[in-house]
Amino acid sequence: GVDLTKTVSAALADEGEDEKQGHINEVTSLITVIPNQGILIPHQKTPVYFRFSPRWYSSKQGWKTQTCPPPRKDFALFVKLQVVGSSSGYVDSHEAEIHSGKTRISEGMYVEVALTGTALPVLMNIAPSTKLDFGECPVGQHADILCTVKNESNILPILFEFRRIAHFNAYPSCGKILPGQTQDVIFSFAPKQIGTFKPEQFLDVLGQITDRMNPLISMTQVIYSLPMKLSGCSHPITTVPKAKFNPGITPYITNEVGMFVDTAFKDLKDVNLRNALAGSTKTKLHLLKMAFPNDRACSVRPSNPKERYKSLFTHSERYHYVDPDYAFDDLEMEKRLKHRSGYLQLIHQSRERRWEQRQSKEFKKTNNSIDIGIKSAAGILPKKLTQAEILPDIRSDLPPNMEWKILSTKELAQSEKEVISKPICDGLHAIPTTLTEKNDCAKWLNPQELYQVIVGPPVIDFGQVCVRSICQKEVKIINNLSQFIHIVAEIDCLELRQSSPLSQVVPPQSKAVIPIIFESSTKETFQRSVVYTINGFYKHYIIVLAEVVPVALELSAGKICLKPSPGMPAEAGFRGVITLQNKLNYQAEFTWSPDLGEKGTAFSIRPASGVVDANTDLDCEVVWHASYMAPEEGSFTLFISGGESRKLYCTAEVANTNIFFLDQRINFGTAPVNLTTVISSRLHNSGSHHGYFYVIDPNPLPNLIVSPISGVVPVGGSTEIHVALTPDSIMKFDTKILVAIRGGKTLELRVAGSVESPNVNIGVPSFNFGGVYCGSSATIPFDLENKAHSKCRFEVDLTKYQDFSITFPGCQTQDDLNFQLLNPGKASVTLDPQEVIQGEITFTPKQVAAYDFILLVTVNNLEDHGMAEPQVKSSISSHSTVQHVVSPKSTSPTAVISRKHVIATAMRQPLQLQTNRLEFILPSDFKEKSAHLKAGVTK
Repeated sequence: GVDLTKTVSAALADEGEDEKQGHINEVTSLITVIPNQGILIPHQKTPVYFRFSPRWYSSKQGWKTQTCPPPRKDFALFVKLQVVGSSSGYVDSHEAEIHSGKTRISEGMYVEVALTGTALPVLMNIAPSTKLDFGECPVGQHADILCTVKNESNILPILFEFRRIAHFNAYPSCGKILPGQTQDVIFSFAPKQIGTFKPEQFLDVLGQITDRMNPLISMTQVIYSLPMKLSGCSHPITTVPKAKFNPGITPYITNEVGMFVDTAFKDLKDVNLRNALAGSTKTKLHLLKMAFPNDRACSVRPSNPKERYKSLFTHSERYHYVDPDYAFDDLEMEKRLKHRSGYLQLIHQSRERRWEQRQSKEFKKTNNSIDIGIKSAAGILPKKLTQAEILPDIRSDLPPNMEWKILSTKELAQSEKEVISKPICDGLHAIPTTLTEKNDCAKWLNPQELYQVIVGPPVIDFGQVCVRSICQKEVKIINNLSQFIHIVAEIDCLELRQSSPLSQVVPPQSKAVIPIIFESSTKETFQRSVVYTINGFYKHYIIVLAEVVPVALELSAGKICLKPSPGMPAEAGFRGVITLQNKLNYQAEFTWSPDLGEKGTAFSIRPASGVVDANTDLDCEVVWHASYMAPEEGSFTLFISGGESRKLYCTAEVANTNIFFLDQRINFGTAPVNLTTVISSRLHNSGSHHGYFYVIDPNPLPNLIVSPISGVVPVGGSTEIHVALTPDSIMKFDTKILVAIRGGKTLELRVAGSVESPNVNIGVPSFNFGGVYCGSSATIPFDLENKAHSKCRFEVDLTKYQDFSITFPGCQTQDDLNFQLLNPGKASVTLDPQEVIQGEITFTPKQVAAYDFILLVTVNNLEDHGMAEPQVKSSISSHSTVQHVVSPKSTSPTAVISRKHVIATAMRQPLQLQTNRLEFILPSDFKEKSAHLKAGVTK
């Protein structure tokens, strides 16, 4: 409840303060319905009474001086009259709702009644105070005090009544005070006996209370009591006798003695005394050590010689005797004081050390950012209670409306939350076995108890279920009662025949489940009721629904458009993801099959086949392998085992790009015949997307080849286009190469050059070795000159003459060395234009012979024809068009090389050795012996 007369901010600010002062009774005792449960036969009517019983319970903690009256509470509550069995029961989301603080969802038959009420405090004040002190009043007389009782409530009147107590009366003793009005009350103290009286008077406020069992009967009872503290005393009347003195005998210095010690000078009226009361208020007998007048000599013997005694009245020093046998002399006193001071100093230092340790320990406890070194409640001591003040807590009365207590959604949610947090009970009995189970399961449950047994959900919808698949759901049972219950379910169809167990004894404050297993072999729409019974008398049902369908997969989209992804490499292509969704309860096997058109397909999808588990998704990646010739459209067919196939259409969106040649023209210059000359040009991409190119005519001229034919130019990068020329004729050419760009304009690359015949000269007229002995060798160096303006390849074939070899030291390339290894007896060397190199031909005879032959030489795979004239080809090249210009007409190439004779004679050796091998054998200690030899001595 809240106070609706306050603003929202004030109500929120006072919310915590109201809880500190106390609390109001629970909702189940605040509001009740009479009767709170029952059974209605058809067409029956019964009256229902709603009772509002607010109670305020003050807090046990706090200060009595700060006790305030209860706050105003306005209530707006809803009472639901529900038919048992019409609740939606335990739905799938019920557990989450319970944990989130929500109550059960009721969608059945119910009637909701809105109730409003205001709990007002009794605001009554007594002025001037609730504590009245009448003082002293003799027996037979009376003392009166006028008070005012005010009703500070502006809404309800007050019926008041004072309780009857001895010696005190109130006039009027009862009455009625209207809202905001006052009433004067006279409190009278009339003692009937002697004594001090401190009774507690209660001002009772009366109100109408209905009967607990019959709401039509009401009675007046005390609803509030205001305590008052009254005090008064009554003493007997006595006569005080006058003082009598003897004025002539009492000496002047005598103090007040006898029974008149409290008589002062002001009380003496007709008596004139000389000295009876002189100095009675100035005596200081106990401040000094006195000696009485009748002390004998040597009777005053102090242990300390420095102590002095004085006379009783004149305070003059009195003689005292010091006994030297027992008294301490000065040396002994000094030693005694020194010994004592050591112990006193030790005790003082120990006390100081303990005090410092205690202070340091207390400072460390409070030395933080919260206490900042200040000890909480420092210096405040609690009141010490006596045994009479220690009283046990007053036992509170039972809350109202206990006989007609209704159920609360909050209490039910808390109870259900505790039960749900427990594990599900397994291994329950199918029938009651113990005596407690039999007694509890044989009880007839009333409507409130049946409402606390939750069985649900009321509708079990399996949704779409695959044919011949097994699907299981659970009927959950929550027993919020404090007793056993026996629940039995009945199955009467083949589709649910596997459900078990169907009979269970559920323990108190626990939960259990009944598994419902569904399996069907035909495509159908299933609907059936499962009847359950609680304790053998209460029956209800659960509806089971299912739609049996074949296996199926759903595509996240029927068409996918692939676009370039910035930052991806060119080899990655265009990528996208399509999701296969299996919303059914059985796994589905699938296979992707591409639909090949006239141009084929450039799309691929992975995984191409697989299995999608029940109620899961699978992402498939679609890739378009980009190239110039790749088609931009394609499709796939999804084949599902046992289901219908589906189509997926794919498209690729190629973005515009900016590609150009870094060099717009390639000039071969003078190219050698029959040798391959390769020149590269770069395609550069300055756009934001990868580019794809295609060479329209990769062979614009005979023996002119462009590679690669197609490819990709990455973003910000470049790709080389290689143009290889291997001419077989003498000509001059000028042509162009067209390169088509996908998404851009066609580029043009000009290629020009000329071809000439090789011209190699050997610097010696002939190779004449003369006579050479067998086993020896002779070498003739020579110069090899390339007179042409293009490089050439010079090859010598000496395979028929094994005694001859030719080398070109330091002038051969790796290709020349490889050629020489693969072809024994042959040698080759590559010469740059106008280059002259040194060569050697070596004759190493092995037997007697005579040689006279012409050196077999080929240049650029052309044989030596001497100084023959070139022949003009009769046929005109088919490429002599506007784009491909060849002028003049091509002619057959010839190699210009002079013929060189090789003349050599192998002669017999004039001197022969028996062996040409000498072998020396040294002993194992040869080194040790040589180490002992002196310098200059050889062995």
